[in-house]
Amino acid sequence: MHKQPTANENQGFHWPPRDPAGPLVDPVPTRRPASSPIVPPLHWWECIERAWLSVRTAPLKRRFMDEGWVPDHAAAYCPRCGDSVGPFEADLSGCQACRARRLPWERAIRLGAHEGILREAILDLKFHAWRRVGDELGCLLGQAVKTALLNAAIPLESVTVIPVPTTMFRRLGHGVDHALVLARGVARELDAPIRRPVWRRRGPAQRGASATERRYRIAGAFRPREWGGYPQLAGRTIVIVDDVRTTGATLRGVCRALKSGMRRWEKRSGKRPAPLRVIVATIAVTPIRENRRVNQGITRA
Repeated sequence: MHKQPTANENQGFHWPPRDPAGPLVDPVPTRRPASSPIVPPLHWWECIERAWLSVRTAPLKRRFMDEGWVPDHAAAYCPRCGDSVGPFEADLSGCQACRARRLPWERAIRLGAHEGILREAILDLKFHAWRRVGDELGCLLGQAVKTALLNAAIPLESVTVIPVPTTMFRRLGHGVDHALVLARGVARELDAPIRRPVWRRRGPAQRGASATERRYRIAGAFRPREWGGYPQLAGRTIVIVDDVRTTGATLRGVCRALKSGMRRWEKRSGKRPAPLRVIVATIAVTPIRENRRVNQGITRA
């Protein structure tokens, strides 16, 4: 007599095993909690990099995604000095810390505070010569600059990007001109030219110096180039790009040298073009608590 197969026998192999007394349909898959971050799977080229090229560091965008990092909103920092502020603590005239100070630029733009994953990315560029990281950081900074310029009704056609200059010895030591790499990413997003009208003489590094030492070391470090293309800068919006702003001494030195070169060209040519509109754009700004330690000369970061 032929035996009819039971329902359980028709199931075949199944994993995980079902309860014989339970339903024959697949159970409803459990849902991921709403608070759990959803990380997309690796792309095929990332798998090849890890398996065949021994690449152990994920691309910067994925590292940011894994850490949950996003660029600071414009309301998270002062638009004049770039320091972190709370709600309604700053306006276009600045914050409590900079409102009474005289700054050589009219606006500051940043991606975030110099800490966490952003600090690690800057170190990868500056001391490990990872140009891919610098290019991605520059593009992110360029997007932030572009948004700020459009909100301020500043035409993008009037923008010129200037990287903070470095010396040849420092470039050979680090293996990369990090400010130039960042400036290229910013210029690509803005579709703007890059000019280098300022040069820097050799001197001690700013890292590990107090605020007083930084001002002393930077005095006279930046000089205008004799043929710096100043006619092409007349009436332009200048975006000065650097990696980190701690006390602002380096950016002040670049601004002074740039304006000194413009005055020299105006005196020679006899022209009086519209004044420069200077904007400083940095990847990160040292937090106020760390900046106070620098001012007291007790930090080695």
